[in-house]
Parts: sequence; structure tokens; C-alpha cells
Amino acid sequence: GRQCDFALLQRAADLPELDAGRAVEELVRHRVLHQSGDGFEFTHDRLREVAVLDTHRLRRPVDVG
Repeated sequence: GRQCDFALLQRAADLPELDAGRAVEELVRHRVLHQSGDGFEFTHDRLREVAVLDTHRLRRPVDVG
């Protein structure tokens, strides 16, 4: 979906709460995310697509064979 809450962003980043909070603040300052209701949204669909693709890429098992 388009809107996400802080807990989801924190889990996706795999960061402690304080570090995730700082990261989200930085993304808001750089206009990558903006507040929306009780959560956040990416400012552009393409940014969201890249973030989702990167998250999936990082979570795939690495082939060391």
C-alpha cells in the first residue's frame, strides 16, 4: 500500500527505534517521505517502487555457491 506506519519502516530498515526515527526524520527533510494521517507516504510512486525493490533484493538469500 501507499501509507505505512513507523513500525513498518523500522522493521524494513532493521534498525533500533532511535536510529529508525532519525532515519525517517532525514527522509522527511529530504522530501522522500511525508506525513500522512497516522503514518508516512513516499512523495513519489517511483521512490516507493525503488524502496520496495531494494527491500526485496536485500531480503533474498545470497548464493555463495
